[in-house]
Amino acid sequence: MKEQATSSQYYRNSRAQSKAVSKITENATAALKNIQLNFYLSAVSISNKLLDTLKSELNSQLEKSSLRYQHWLALKIIYFNEANSPAHIAKLMTRHKSFVTKLINDLEEKKLIVRIQDTIDRRKTVLSLTEAGTKVADAGLESFSKIPDTFKESLSAEEAQFFEGFEQSFLLDLKNRVKG
Repeated sequence: MKEQATSSQYYRNSRAQSKAVSKITENATAALKNIQLNFYLSAVSISNKLLDTLKSELNSQLEKSSLRYQHWLALKIIYFNEANSPAHIAKLMTRHKSFVTKLINDLEEKKLIVRIQDTIDRRKTVLSLTEAGTKVADAGLESFSKIPDTFKESLSAEEAQFFEGFEQSFLLDLKNRVKG
């Protein structure tokens, strides 16, 4: 009889331990899901703040010159000598040539670029920034250099810590990819 009671008690203890382990596993799974959700929400929040900062800085700079984003892209392409013909700019911007022609006309009206006839092939036009165009491009690039500081200032302490960890992981991964 004592052996039967011990067996029954063992069975009850075993079931209780099994339920406890099951409850611990359930709680751990819920906690992990909560951590993943918080990580995702933090990443989304930080990404939105970065995009807002980029938009704000760029838009404030563009408003000063009465330009749109597409104008800025064309100016930047010419500024960095990535292209100097309307056709090549259209290709880099993945836009139709007629769209880029309109942009170039706008930039020329604002005296930010000039069209120069190619001396070798008179059918071609070479684009160049004017002094005013260079100033607008310089100012745009300067505003871009302020973005990291402006962005970091907009983060809460928790977001800043999250971002620094993400930044360090990203740089480490980048170093490993470059080495390998």
